[in-house]
Amino acid sequence: MNEYTGGNVSLLHTDNSFIKELMQFCGTDSGLYSPWVMVLEREYSSVIVPGSAQLSRYHIISSERHAAWQQILSGQTLREGIYCLKDLAEFYGQFPELEAAVMRTHLSVPIILRDGTLYGSVNSVSKQEKEDCQVTVTRLVSLAKIIARYAEELLVIEQLKQDNYHLALHSYTDALTQLPNRRAIFDRLPALFSLAKRINRTVLISYIDLDEFKKINDDLGHDTGDELLKDIGQRLQHIVREEDIVGRIGGDEFLLACLGPEKKAAQKLAIATIKNRIHTALRGQYTFGNLCLWYEGASVGVVSVSPDKCSVEHALKLADTAMYKEKKERRRAAANQKERLT
Repeated sequence: MNEYTGGNVSLLHTDNSFIKELMQFCGTDSGLYSPWVMVLEREYSSVIVPGSAQLSRYHIISSERHAAWQQILSGQTLREGIYCLKDLAEFYGQFPELEAAVMRTHLSVPIILRDGTLYGSVNSVSKQEKEDCQVTVTRLVSLAKIIARYAEELLVIEQLKQDNYHLALHSYTDALTQLPNRRAIFDRLPALFSLAKRINRTVLISYIDLDEFKKINDDLGHDTGDELLKDIGQRLQHIVREEDIVGRIGGDEFLLACLGPEKKAAQKLAIATIKNRIHTALRGQYTFGNLCLWYEGASVGVVSVSPDKCSVEHALKLADTAMYKEKKERRRAAANQKERLT
């Protein structure tokens, strides 16, 4: 019994023109009759042949529309062995066209990638008896190697695409909080402004800076600071809608942006509402293992801007200024309270 390993295999598609042309070429004056490729569809796990339930799904690629007997013979190889020379006489009753064409033998050779992954098999039927098929088998082996190398090239291309996707995802995601990072925020804000301008809405920008974060890092350690940042990110995610923008700008700063009201009279209420929502979400008790921390929250600067009168950059500056104004007020209030208590 042969053992092959599974892998993250990108399947050849049933309309693959290269394989179809290759099958057509090999079916011309080569001793191969209606050659076809069986490509396995399975979960990516270790595969033992013959007779594995994990090999029960597959598809066929041939130069023309594949015949029912190709499907049946492929299934037979999965039950009895991916490498086979099988007498076709037992199939004559089910498929008289094989008998009419005087086909005597089914040949199947595995397609194995360099890492040992079983990709599928290349198949043909022959008018020769099993003992006379060595030349045909040699041709199928060569064909299987060609297809294996082609499949590996597809895998490399697919892996590069996946790597590029994950690289892009990584470059747009804050590694600690898993929120969109500064780059992602700045890439998405122009689209939000364009949408607001098109539907005659304002844009609400909320600039969030965590109070006393440096003290938490110094007193409780950077691990606790990191856990706090992650919890802050999760709490912010819970108060936004799917279409809103929320992310970590860097350090202890976050940003939330969303569509604002259409009417100017409603802007003050919208600003107060979102500021209160952020304060309520971030102020409270945080638990990190055995540590319980009461946190007073963040300074939040919220502005409502008209996208046809204010650029993204200027809106961010306004929100940043509003945030620092609130930070001074919060510090003053905290100092006054401390003075009253002493």
